[in-house]
Amino acid sequence: MDEMLKGEAKKIEGKVKEEVGKAAGDRSTEWGGKADQVKGEMQKRAGELEREGRDEQHSEPGTAGVGNIIKGEAKRIEGKAKEEFGKAAGDRSTEWGGKADQVKGELQKKAGEIEREGRREQGVDEPASR
Repeated sequence: MDEMLKGEAKKIEGKVKEEVGKAAGDRSTEWGGKADQVKGEMQKRAGELEREGRDEQHSEPGTAGVGNIIKGEAKRIEGKAKEEFGKAAGDRSTEWGGKADQVKGELQKKAGEIEREGRREQGVDEPASR
């Protein structure tokens, strides 16, 4: 199944979970649903970026580092969701784990940007002019 579709399904599942949590007065389930919605949005966006990268890769050069940029952004967003869930649940370990994941994601994204810039500076991966 396409990552965009999986992401959309995760968002819907998260919304249902959130509403069930609200109805039952269960904050953990409610916030778990909100976290699932964020993860679903991140997964959907990652699928869109992946598709754009594939399209770019087949049509022109200039895609060096795109994989790390996409994966890093996905990790950062997932970390933010994890942090917020940890805050809502009063779980400091999950909260701080989410913060750590955000830093890891930023580093991976930056590595992709550096890779991309380095290849452009070398003239190896110049984007085609239109």
